[in-house]
Amino acid sequence: MPSSLPAVINQVLLERGYSEPVFLAQKQLCLLDVRPQNSRFLIPQREIQQQFLTEEEKTTLNNGGMIPITLMNSEFSENNVTLKKWEVHDMLDGGVTSSYLLIRNGWNQVVLQNGLQPSNIVRLWSCRTPENDMFLVFEVERVQ
Repeated sequence: MPSSLPAVINQVLLERGYSEPVFLAQKQLCLLDVRPQNSRFLIPQREIQQQFLTEEEKTTLNNGGMIPITLMNSEFSENNVTLKKWEVHDMLDGGVTSSYLLIRNGWNQVVLQNGLQPSNIVRLWSCRTPENDMFLVFEVERVQ
């Protein structure tokens, strides 16, 4: 699992004045991540390797709010998406599992533009713009 972005992407982000990107997660896409009627990408919280939210953002998400995010692919195409926290209650043990969802406002467009398919592996990094807005970058590995 890579811990850094390809050098050309990292260079562009730093030239824009963004913070140093941190590796968040790697996930193999499932059918629900790419179906238009779902319009979401699920990122299990337990798979996120670095803290990437500010305290204010955590509070917003914990209170049911959403955070607008710009998502960029490895060809520098950008889409606006929304981050939301989703909690699943386990019927067997009563526990709660938290995940983050990239939803709405363009996830289906991301899927189409990038030809995303179930079994593709997506790697996700986070950084901050000079205005401290969250910016996510993803890279796709095609798996046949």
